[in-house]
Amino acid sequence: MFHTFQRLTLILTITIISSVAVIPLVSVVRDIKSYSDVNAPGVAFALTPDHGTAAIFFGNGTSVAVARVEGTQAYKGLMLRQNTTFTATDNPSNLKTSVSQLWGLKERFWKQPKTVEDIDKSAVEPVLKGLRAAVEAYLGNSICFVKVAFSPREMNNGYLADIVAGAVRQSGLVEVWAGRPAAPIFALFSKWLDKGDSGLPESLVLVIDKSEYGFQLALIHQEDGWVDVLRHNYHLYTATENITNRASSLQYALEEIIKPPFDYKLYGIQVPQNIKDLLIYCDDTWNPGFRSTLNATLDARLIQGAYQRQPVYAPARGLAENVFHILNNPTSHVRKTATFGCCWKSRGRGCPMDFAGPLG
Repeated sequence: MFHTFQRLTLILTITIISSVAVIPLVSVVRDIKSYSDVNAPGVAFALTPDHGTAAIFFGNGTSVAVARVEGTQAYKGLMLRQNTTFTATDNPSNLKTSVSQLWGLKERFWKQPKTVEDIDKSAVEPVLKGLRAAVEAYLGNSICFVKVAFSPREMNNGYLADIVAGAVRQSGLVEVWAGRPAAPIFALFSKWLDKGDSGLPESLVLVIDKSEYGFQLALIHQEDGWVDVLRHNYHLYTATENITNRASSLQYALEEIIKPPFDYKLYGIQVPQNIKDLLIYCDDTWNPGFRSTLNATLDARLIQGAYQRQPVYAPARGLAENVFHILNNPTSHVRKTATFGCCWKSRGRGCPMDFAGPLG
């Protein structure tokens, strides 16, 4: 089944302050005054099993990776939990919607008994707060909008998506569209940002995310601003897997995802039959065992030409650009959904200028 994404305008869905550390980065572009006073910057967070990252995209076309925030043990426990179910104590549809001002006030001033979902949202909140604090310190003003990507155990892991959405809502931020974006696609968008090619010429790209907790593979078709995930594999390691087992799991998954033929047709046209590019984003990029597995499985040409600039921050950087364009689209409804007083608190800089009124 194909999942089609159009860059910038159409996205169909495939996510310290206390005891965690914030690692700020030196910006590749630090001139924060160069972006348009009319447009609000695009802000994105990307969550992994043990940390979160933040990035900003500005109206002058530049982007910056801002910070990495390490998660608490409670956060890691949630993100690595093998079995999750959504109980009747919360309404999933509520968690997926934009921030409701009245609901937000209700949650802040009328505390309800703790449920499993409340506890899980509390586990995510310190990372979100740390990322938000780093972004606001960088910009010099508060923010109102964000989008969060993460790598779930399955692309349709509704429980974790609902928990992240609820935690974002409780933090007072609005997500700029419903649904949960997949990290591999936005890692590819970060390459487009750097290369300026927008998926041209048409090709197949193998995207790899590898960490000490597992791996995520995606075979993506790209062409002129469109991407389609043709194959996908996400695997979290278990306690019973030793180093040899983990290497074997990754090698087998790689062999399966690159195995021809690529019998897919998009709009009646056969996709290319050769993988042209390799993109690696992870915090385990230079692990010798990982490199050995790549050498044993992939063509040397792919490995030598692999794109891996700012690999830890790639999904957040690519997502931030999409946030910017959707948020600043004059026809976007989300522009009017900032929490009460947020635009005013941000001195108008956290919202597009035409909706930065005193009560916006």
